Amino acid sequence: MGLAHGADIYRAWGNVVVNGLFAPIPRLYAAGATYIPRREMPLAYLDEQIRQLGDLVVQYEPPRPATAGVVLLRHAETAAVEAGLERVAEAVRATPALIRN
Repeated sequence: MGLAHGADIYRAWGNVVVNGLFAPIPRLYAAGATYIPRREMPLAYLDEQIRQLGDLVVQYEPPRPATAGVVLLRHAETAAVEAGLERVAEAVRATPALIRN
């Protein structure tokens, strides 16, 4: 939510708790997140797709054997975020096939 609004949500929450005030924060961006399943997999292809998404990527934590990964995207246009999330999903689906080859 903080990504979509370009705001510090913790500060806004603190203002509600301390002062009882909440001013609506306009949404500046579309934001989306996807989790990447935890598993052993080569990350070179996924890393390359993430790199190509450039400024859309706000945070990327690759999956590890014990934890899932996450990708957070943000852009002024919802369609750009949706396309980016689909690209990440395709890269994750393609990666197991690369293991077999």
